[in-house]
Amino acid sequence: MQKKAKISERTLGDPRRKVLAGICLAAYALSATAAEFSYTGKYVTEYATNVTSTAQPKDDWINSAIAGVAYADNTASLVSRLSAQVEYRTYADHTFDDNTLYDVNGIGIWTISPERLNWTFEDVAREVRTNPTAADTPANRAATNVFRTGPDIYLHPSLPHTFSLGARYANFYVGDSTLGSDSYTTALRWIYALDSSITPSLNYEHQTVDFDDALSADLTRNDAYLQIETKWTQSRLVVVGGTTRIEREGSSEELSGSLWRLNWTHTITADSDLGASYSSSYQDSSVDLLSTVAQPNAPLATGTPASISTDVLTTDVYYSRDADVFYNQRLSRAGFRFRIRSRNLDFETTPQDRKEFGGSVDLDYALTDISTLGFNVDRNRIEQLNTSRVDEDVSYGVRYAYRLGRQWDVGLEARRSFRDSDAVDADYAGNRYLLSIAYNSGSFHSPFTRD
Repeated sequence: MQKKAKISERTLGDPRRKVLAGICLAAYALSATAAEFSYTGKYVTEYATNVTSTAQPKDDWINSAIAGVAYADNTASLVSRLSAQVEYRTYADHTFDDNTLYDVNGIGIWTISPERLNWTFEDVAREVRTNPTAADTPANRAATNVFRTGPDIYLHPSLPHTFSLGARYANFYVGDSTLGSDSYTTALRWIYALDSSITPSLNYEHQTVDFDDALSADLTRNDAYLQIETKWTQSRLVVVGGTTRIEREGSSEELSGSLWRLNWTHTITADSDLGASYSSSYQDSSVDLLSTVAQPNAPLATGTPASISTDVLTTDVYYSRDADVFYNQRLSRAGFRFRIRSRNLDFETTPQDRKEFGGSVDLDYALTDISTLGFNVDRNRIEQLNTSRVDEDVSYGVRYAYRLGRQWDVGLEARRSFRDSDAVDADYAGNRYLLSIAYNSGSFHSPFTRD
């Protein structure tokens, strides 16, 4: 039976006003709590020599106003983390229409009844690139939002055994399109507390995904896997192994494949940490975006991590193999951040198969107590397997920050970005020069601008 087209109000609505309203509400409601909380504001004026990122450069002046909040709490009843900001941009020569960018990353775990009932809320909202072969410009972005929520019920028949029954509803929104979806997941878990450091569990998850697009086949997914979590004083290791089966509406062909995940983090000292992760599994766009939700107990980051890989925006199912390594070092006057990522995407029905390999390096050095010099470089190599196209994107820059007071900073930044491609007329290069003034009420979050 052919699925009827569905375009609900949430598909036609623009979430950016809700994001801005949510930031204002959070700033008002959370400032009265004893948790970590800060709010930020920033004005940026920028001159770009190639604002369209094409082989025919066009320059323009860009002015941006940014507002954001950051919040973290860890109590017996609530463990939560939220980072949210909204940016409004104008273009002096009207190369693009004025637009609004936003970035929200939040998770909250509400303990309704200790060791019996929890309720989880997760949300990721940001602009994503619609065409992975084109440059990241306003003409190549879509507003997305993934919201997931649901309860977990815990039963303790005898020590050390725990049974958990969970349910999740997730809504995936993609701008004014029908690429979104609704999904419903139930999970059954047997958790065995071997000791305080090792916790194995057997897990079964059943998910149904209902796409807004009438031409996209709804799917049913079943995951069965073993998870072993090990904690030491300074390290945490999670290993997952199992299988996935996917049935798509209107198709007699069943997809099946292995499910593997490994995540290791290690705190070397109070000022340095490193980690590595690997995963291979079937994915969809909503699961991909939700994978970026921060851990609820993680410290609030300064800005956002460098964007190495391209976005995936599709109703297709794809098998993804990801590997990621990072290292952070903080010294008395300097900071160093390093990250490498590789990715292999194999799509089932659409010709978007690709391999990616990229990395980023950030260096910061305190020249004085009130001035800082920084350097950053990002590189990403993308090989389109269906067309044999190869793109290499590189961006590097230098920045200088001067503190006017405890909460005010002035910044200068110069960046150069370029693409080396074997596709016709796909090469480009351009420079950006930025002047900014920022206010920050706290020390653990700062506003950022998108390239």
